[in-house]
Amino acid sequence: MKTQNAKSLMIFFLAFGLLLTACKKDETDPTQLSVGQMTAKIDGKKWNASSGMMGTTLATYAASILTISGTEISGTKTTTIQLIVSNVTGTGDYTLGSELSGQGLLSIADATNLADQKAYGTTGEGEFTGTLKITKFDLENKEIAGTFSFTALEGEQKASGEKKVVTDGAFNLKMQN
Repeated sequence: MKTQNAKSLMIFFLAFGLLLTACKKDETDPTQLSVGQMTAKIDGKKWNASSGMMGTTLATYAASILTISGTEISGTKTTTIQLIVSNVTGTGDYTLGSELSGQGLLSIADATNLADQKAYGTTGEGEFTGTLKITKFDLENKEIAGTFSFTALEGEQKASGEKKVVTDGAFNLKMQN
């Protein structure tokens, strides 16, 4: 009887543990990324930019303005995410909304059809906002890491513009002068 209870108890804890792991949010720890890497999901599809042949990443900080940029190159298609935030003083949460406070930008282009390039941005209105969370801000060693997410509207077409949702964003970059 004790063996049966022990087995039942063990099965219960195993099932409970699997349930907890399955419900865990899929959030990237930016410090686990290689230096020079930036990742996200755009409308649920994985996006990855890293310094090298298949993409570029860049972070600059001057006069309290932080710019983080990453480009993924896939065949003839380039997809760029850019975060621009004013009044950055260190680690913490920053709002991506309008050009005044900070903005999340996304551009998608195909070298075979440049007329079809699309640009998206946060507006600060309604759902078209986002968050940048800086978890590492080391000016001495020029290192920055963090996470981001935002919803962007195509162009200035507030009524009819297409939207893109950027989630699970993370970066681990060296800042340039």
